[in-house]
Amino acid sequence: MKHILITRFKYDDENKFNSRLKIMEDTLIPSLKRQTNQNFIWCVITRNKKHREIIQSKYNKDIVFLNNWEEIKEHVKENEYTIQTRQDSDDIICDDYVKIIQDEVNKSNKDILLIQFQPTKLHYKTKSEYHMIKYTNKFTSMFLTLYQKNVIHGVHDYKHGDMFNLTSNIITIPEGCVNLVIHDDNMVTNLTANDRLIKKPVNPEIKKQTLKITSLIETTRKTVVKNPPL
Repeated sequence: MKHILITRFKYDDENKFNSRLKIMEDTLIPSLKRQTNQNFIWCVITRNKKHREIIQSKYNKDIVFLNNWEEIKEHVKENEYTIQTRQDSDDIICDDYVKIIQDEVNKSNKDILLIQFQPTKLHYKTKSEYHMIKYTNKFTSMFLTLYQKNVIHGVHDYKHGDMFNLTSNIITIPEGCVNLVIHDDNMVTNLTANDRLIKKPVNPEIKKQTLKITSLIETTRKTVVKNPPL
């Protein structure tokens, strides 16, 4: 089983690069370092040699750097990465994220499979967490993994919401594993009137069950709860 996580990080403006790098240092990079299953490769899309060196200095394993989606797709096929995960640079993922994905693949008998995670939104500055729109099998999450027994398609062949066009074999992991982080540099996603603030549980036993992310660099949960209390 070969698993690649793919992150786009192409910024021509140095101020924008530095701003987004700081966010990635607080969110995705520590999330990747904490993974209980380290059987994956991180691939970053950027052409800038200096930026590549800076990003590599922040991570404790080798990174595959490529220039564009076409190179990614070719690299994935040539190296037979049967599992592809699309991962934004400002995502927060739980410690067992990679393990959960690979466990679902191992349990499945499908030749092609999508695994999507239902995120909550987390405000970068206030650390407030919000329920957001629910993703479905006809509008798939940006926290998305594509498994193929025979590597043909790329996880970026469609926009994330349209990836269901590849297969109807879709597994949805419920809330409690991933955060979509809201900050000043978001290109698309922001808080909306439909997002609902998640009130932190008072009872410590309930807190253990809900498995919420409690900060930008730590998680309290190790497993997924099928029906976590709101």
